[in-house]
Amino acid sequence: MYQNPLILGVKGYSYAYDTLTLTITYDDTAEAIKKKQEEIVAEAKNIVSSKITSDMSVEQKHKAIYDYLNENTKYDDEALASAEASGFKDIDAKFNDSFTTYGIMVKKIGVCASYAAVYKILSDLSGLESVVVTGDMSGVPHAWNKVKLDNGWVNVDSTNNATNSGVPYLLFNSSDETAKSLNFTLSKEFWIDSDIPQFDAKDGSKDYYKVNGLEVASASELGAKLLEQVNEGSNSIVVRLAGRIDEAVLIEEAQKALSVLPEDKLKNAELGNLSSYIILNY
Repeated sequence: MYQNPLILGVKGYSYAYDTLTLTITYDDTAEAIKKKQEEIVAEAKNIVSSKITSDMSVEQKHKAIYDYLNENTKYDDEALASAEASGFKDIDAKFNDSFTTYGIMVKKIGVCASYAAVYKILSDLSGLESVVVTGDMSGVPHAWNKVKLDNGWVNVDSTNNATNSGVPYLLFNSSDETAKSLNFTLSKEFWIDSDIPQFDAKDGSKDYYKVNGLEVASASELGAKLLEQVNEGSNSIVVRLAGRIDEAVLIEEAQKALSVLPEDKLKNAELGNLSSYIILNY
């Protein structure tokens, strides 16, 4: 199910050992599912033809898919609230699409399961290797993707993009170590248990924050990076901490960096954080 984005709305299943019969029930009729599948495929082909070109590298294609989702879709907070209310055992039927490929692909709104499924089908149509993986993020059930680059498998979470989380590329081309540090925990539901190690993401050298020099390990590095970004004219700065920095020191370094700004911009400055990401807007 997880690796086939065109399987939609599975409500339940059972297996009769005496007759060797697998019975699957769905949220929609066969006719309704077929129509949705056709819409999904048509929209997926349209997206790929408009966003992916033959001269792109594998990494560029993955970034194009990620950027499309960030710019054209949004997270369905109401659907999540419905699922949370039942302990993720049941949801209001009006939110069914938000949990399948149809939500993000066609309606442009959905939850993580929909984001991961859409990323998978767009990757498939672009000739890229990608799998949907499951687990949780900070204790909340979550789904994202692992994709294969020339340095091996890496983590990509298109759900927690700039639009939905305020942090651009929060988990993009990242190692399992980085994912773990951000409270991502992998489960074993998405693949045969014995084969899951083949997707281990050991190399984080292509991680967005490392490649772009936006990961800092000390207070001095943080101050220098913030000042550099301010001087470049950035109105929103996001850096990731690779080490522990005292909150008072962090605020002090941010104030130093912002001291070069005119008074009107300084008044509107806001400092925040999400996990190990520091967000500075002004």
